[in-house]
Formats: sequence, C-alpha cells, structure tokens
Amino acid sequence: MFRLVFAVVLTAFVIGCGGGGSTSAPQEPVTISISPASATILVSASTRFSVTVSGTSHTATSYSVIEANGGSVATDGSYVAPSTPGTYHVRATSDADPTRHAEAVVQVHDYKNEIARLPNASDAYDYHTATLLEDGSVLIVGGIGFNGVHKQTDRYLPEERRFVPGPSLSTARMQHAATLLPSGKLLVSGGYDVSAPGTQFDPVFKITEIYDPATAKFTAGSEMWFPRRHHVATLLKDGRVLITGGIQLRGTGFGASGNTEIYDSARDQFVMGQRMVESGRWLHTATLLTDGRVLIAGGRSNNCSANCEIFSLNTAEIFDPSTGTFSPTGSLNIGRFGHSATLLPDGRVMVLGGTTTQDIGPSQQVQTAEVYDPATGKFHFLGYTALGRGLHALTLLNNGRYLLVGGYNQNDSPTGTSEFFDSVARAAAPGPDMSDWRIRATAVRLNSGEILIIGGNNSGGPVGPVDLFE
Repeated sequence: MFRLVFAVVLTAFVIGCGGGGSTSAPQEPVTISISPASATILVSASTRFSVTVSGTSHTATSYSVIEANGGSVATDGSYVAPSTPGTYHVRATSDADPTRHAEAVVQVHDYKNEIARLPNASDAYDYHTATLLEDGSVLIVGGIGFNGVHKQTDRYLPEERRFVPGPSLSTARMQHAATLLPSGKLLVSGGYDVSAPGTQFDPVFKITEIYDPATAKFTAGSEMWFPRRHHVATLLKDGRVLITGGIQLRGTGFGASGNTEIYDSARDQFVMGQRMVESGRWLHTATLLTDGRVLIAGGRSNNCSANCEIFSLNTAEIFDPSTGTFSPTGSLNIGRFGHSATLLPDGRVMVLGGTTTQDIGPSQQVQTAEVYDPATGKFHFLGYTALGRGLHALTLLNNGRYLLVGGYNQNDSPTGTSEFFDSVARAAAPGPDMSDWRIRATAVRLNSGEILIIGGNNSGGPVGPVDLFE
C-alpha cells in the first residue's frame, strides 16, 4: 500500500516538473495577398481578383469594397465597377483572422471617346456576322470580301488585339444569321453564296451549321423549314430561337417571307411556327421584351430594286412564346427598314434610324427616335439622332449611352461618322470618325466595354479596316 502511494506521488512530481514533456512551436501568423494588386477598367466593366492565404489551413476569405458607391464584389472575387469614374479599393479579409486583410486599388475611368485602327482580319467583310463568345473572343463568320464569299472565319482576341484564323464553315455563306445558344454553341442559319452557279429564282439556304467552342469546329445542324437570307433570329428566354422573315430566293424583286419557325437547341430541331400578321418582312427588328415576348417592328415587304414600289413598313406585332402566336400591336410613327431597336432598362424598346419611303423631307434616312411601351402597346416620340442613319450599327456603352456608327447618311451615302444617343436625356452628340465609311458594319461590345467595329460596305465594296471604340 505504501509503495503504491509513493509511486503515484513520484509520477505526479515528474510530470509537474516537465520531465520528458515538450513545448508547442509558436503559431505562424496569417498572411494574405490579393492579385492583381491594381486594375484599370471602364465604368460598369468587370474584373476578377484572387487571394493567397498562408499560415492557416482555413483559407476562406471575404471580399468587400471600401467605398460606399465603389461598385460590388462577389464571393468569388468578381468585381463590377460603378458607373462613376474614380479610385476605389477592393478588400479581401481572412476568415481565420479578421485582423488580416489585403487591398487592391481599382482605377475606374470613362471612355476616351476615341476610335483606334486595329490590324485587319484575313479579308474584308460585308453581310457577315460577329458574335461575342463565352471566352470573350469574337467570331466573325461568313460574308463577302475581296476574295469572294467566305468559308473561312476569323476570331478576334481582345487581350492581344489581333485576329487569328477560325474554323472553316462547311458552306460559304453571306446574309445569314448567327445566334449564341445558352450552351455556348453558335447557331449559323440560312444565307446564300452569291458567287455559286444559279438563277435569281433559285432558293437560298435552308441549311444550318453549329460551332462548338469545345471542339473549335463547325458541324452540320438541322435544316430549316424555309430557305432564308437576311432574316432575324431571336434567342428566347427558354433557350429556343425564333426565326422571322427574310428573303427566300436569290434574286431581287421578290416578296419577303411571312413564315416563321423556332429552333429547339435541345433536340437540334426546327419547328414550323405560325405566320406573322404582316404578310412578310425583312430588314426588320425583333426585340426580346422583359416578359419574354418579342416585339417585331418595321422592315420592308419586298426586295425590289427597280421598276416596282418599295414600302417601308410601320406595322409592329408581338410574338408570345407561351402560345406560339403573333398579334398586332401599335404602329410606328414613321415606317422604316434597316433601323435598330434595343430594350431599355425600364422595359421599353427604343427604335433608332432606318430608311423610310414616307415623305419626311429631303432625305429618306430617319432622324426621329421612337420608343415602344409594352404597357400601352404604343409607340411614342423620343427625340432625334444627330444624323438620319439607315443600316447603321447600334451598341449600348457601359456608361448607359448608345453608340451609333456608320450607315447611310442624309445624302444617302455611306458615312464614317459616329454619334452618341442618351435615351434618358433624349439627346444626341457627335462621336469620333471611323477609319472608313461603312454601312452594314457589325459592332460588338467586348467584355472590357470597348466596341469592336468590323466590316461593312463603303459603296465601293467590302470594308477591310477594323476599328475599336475606346
């Protein structure tokens, strides 16, 4: 009994004196860094930050913007700049040790309002399409250039400011439509090859192709129900694509198509749709409304070029995807074709420019802007653009204004001018000149907020110079 007690006391003594024990190493302090440490971007543009955390196994961080009106940042570090230029700070804070943080400085600036000349693509482009892909590059497809109707494509890399060859189409085509699908694939529909053998009474293409960015190749898609060129393809909210109007034959002097169809990308299948209320349209617009319906406005009823009457349509109609039906709505105050239309932030639709056959003065190019109100189903006067423009390009800028480039001017000639239109102030202001005159140019807003301006026609032929609005 005595020996047992003595052993317990001895053991306690050894432990209490630290004999045979070890002390823990001092804990490494938490450190955090953010990358990039600084960024310069346009108003309302976006960029992404990443962080590195050391000294802890718990590497989670929380992002915040120091300034109250300095933009917003998501949990993955994606930052969206405010609409006001200035200097702002994005902070990343360690969740393991909230006293540890890192900050990045963001310089937010407005546009320079300048147009820079870029290196040319592989050829000039007219009657082409240009689409911003999910990776931020722009794919230019089809059209006609100095070397004929394009089968090859060009891809623009914004980070490098240069073009690289893209994949070849199966069929050379122009006056087609290109639609970016929710899957990231690109649907190319219709068009024709003006240089291929045939008569003016031959039908244009029903064939389609699909570009898959995963394979960087085009493959054949399903055929449309009707041949079409210069038609309009509108992506619906449910991922389907509404195809309206266009011209069905190769030549001139024919009526526009009143047929419609819908592409179901899940099944790669076209479904025949109801005919439009108007007997036929081309050079019209189709704008997706906030509620998922589509406003179809203006256009021409035929593609006559001589010895026949040309009419600019002032009619408009609504497509309801829930019922698949078209119904008439209010009429434009001025009939027009080759105009532009865009959805405003308040849900109304702004219509700008175009060419009219109505008697509006010395020029056929429309200077009057209108706005469609879905609540009332009516068009109202909005203001005037600086110039009347037909077959121009319209793009929303990050600062909320709209950029109009090129088109026919009030002398009915291609112009190299640009202008800004403010839908809130209902006012226009002159913009910088492009490197060439052009109608039918494409203008694509890049992820940076800059506008890539490609191709068109200067009345002498396809346009080669490529411009960038900065």
